[in-house]
Amino acid sequence: MEDDSNWYRAELDGKEGLIPSNYIEMKNHDWYYGRITRADAEKLLSNKHEGAFLIRISESSPGDFSLSVKCPDGVQHFKVLRDAQGKFFLWVVKFNSLNELVEYHRTASVSRSQDVKLRDMIPEEILNMEDDSNWYRAELDGKEGLIPSNYIEMKNHDWYYGRITRADAEKLLSNKHEGAFLIRISESSPGDFSLSMLVQALYDFVPQESGELDFRRGDVITVTDRSDENWWNGEIGNRKGIFPSTYVTPYHS
Repeated sequence: MEDDSNWYRAELDGKEGLIPSNYIEMKNHDWYYGRITRADAEKLLSNKHEGAFLIRISESSPGDFSLSVKCPDGVQHFKVLRDAQGKFFLWVVKFNSLNELVEYHRTASVSRSQDVKLRDMIPEEILNMEDDSNWYRAELDGKEGLIPSNYIEMKNHDWYYGRITRADAEKLLSNKHEGAFLIRISESSPGDFSLSMLVQALYDFVPQESGELDFRRGDVITVTDRSDENWWNGEIGNRKGIFPSTYVTPYHS
């Protein structure tokens, strides 16, 4: 989106060009997931309500977008098309932006074979990363504070999933390679973040102190903190606590 740190490439009414970064206010949409894969989109939407959706960057056509939607018979994917004037569309009606396309299909079906209207996923927790439109809260070398939004260049990381739930994080990681991980906004502590990585218990562990996590051999644990080499923080369902790192191994589904 950015040509350099001071300019953004943007689009309005089908016209595209550059604008100074300090002339605009960044707004994030909960439905935009960026470089999420088709398979991961299906995992995220599979247990959501009908009409739940997300927009993602197309895997097969870089630079284009796909709309993934939970339909009565499963998750369907719709390619977002563009005409010569740069307008977006799924079928016949065309729009100047993805925003307009999404808003239209909240009341008009995205499918021609069944009636499916877009409905927002309901986040477990909502964290507004901005204190206002001109400032971001950031951290450097353990120090936290506010910085002007036009002094920074936004970078996306493939490992940052934002407001994904713990359950959805476990689904995404369950069939990934050893050491696969993601960072997400904490459900239990808004304003904080969680590192999600799955491990499996090699042995039973019976707590000896308060704050330790009880588990049995074979239990799958979501690791949330590995800052201590010997004792990690983890979760099993609603139970949280620390446990010895030597009692677990990376989880493979």
